[in-house]
Amino acid sequence: MRRTVVLGIAVALSLAVTGCSETPEKVDGTAAPVGTPTSASAAPTVSLPATATTQTTTEPPATTTEPTAVTTATTSTSLVFGPVGWNGLNIGMTVAQAKATGQIKNYKATEGCAQSQLKGATGDDGTVIHSPTLGIIAIQAYGKMHTPEGIAIGSTVKQVKAAYPNLDDDILAEFGRAFATVSGSGDAHYRFEFNSSNKIENLWLEHESQNCYE
Repeated sequence: MRRTVVLGIAVALSLAVTGCSETPEKVDGTAAPVGTPTSASAAPTVSLPATATTQTTTEPPATTTEPTAVTTATTSTSLVFGPVGWNGLNIGMTVAQAKATGQIKNYKATEGCAQSQLKGATGDDGTVIHSPTLGIIAIQAYGKMHTPEGIAIGSTVKQVKAAYPNLDDDILAEFGRAFATVSGSGDAHYRFEFNSSNKIENLWLEHESQNCYE
């Protein structure tokens, strides 16, 4: 009760003083409407939760590019040589078919057998021989091209025999040549020409019935 009485007296005195004053008391600071927070009492800025950004992230496009490995595989030039040809250029193809593959250049037409060259080869490497009756009858490997069994220029006689147990080497000692037919080669076989060190000097795919040379 004592506290209530004292509070009431204080309020009464305050009203009495206000009522007796003709001029409103000047108060320091900027006037503001009742109920409007001043700059000192402005509401604090609220940061968005960390998950808000994640929720508004744009989904990736429905169509995406294929993995790099697949793209590399479809665009790169294969080094695998055989058993029927190289990169779509096959034994038995006509000149028109060979040109359509985009794998030959420098075609030179003659009355008999003609020659062209594999697209990436230089100098005398990568020779392609065309028969007027049999189509392509020989394709010469170059560089790091190799058979599916891993045989390439520089491979030894021993390595070739290990890769091709059916190797026909009857004329190896006399002429330095040997031949091997593999499954799925059709009318083609491998022709290996060895140097004096018994290493492959020339590697060919050759038609079984080639009619352009010995």
